[in-house]
Amino acid sequence: MKLKSVFLILGFIFLLVGTYTSSFAAQLGTKGGNDTFEKPKLLNKSDVIRIAQIHVQNYLKNDIQTMNKRIIPSSDFIELYDLGENLFAYMVPLTESNKEIGYITIGALENGYDSYDILIKDNIVKRQK
Repeated sequence: MKLKSVFLILGFIFLLVGTYTSSFAAQLGTKGGNDTFEKPKLLNKSDVIRIAQIHVQNYLKNDIQTMNKRIIPSSDFIELYDLGENLFAYMVPLTESNKEIGYITIGALENGYDSYDILIKDNIVKRQK
């Protein structure tokens, strides 16, 4: 009987916690009930290229797929948006000898992530357009 009571109480607690936390979820296209946030500052194109170059020089030069390649980030970005239609990142094509070899995703916000992912695969950005 005691075990049954413990499970009943735990179930009730989980139900309350789930209801409480889900009441704060934002609906698509809303600010989530907090109007105090300032509009985020976006990086300019030269900063995005500079961040991409830093990743190329420090990470990709040692990666087995890209070692000994002369990789250049392209300024022909693809803008990436979240579900609230806010710009959050750029897909920056990576080129070698004017041929696309992959991309790096660079965060668009000054106080956001600098890089989300890197994919090395020929012409992958062209397929996304």
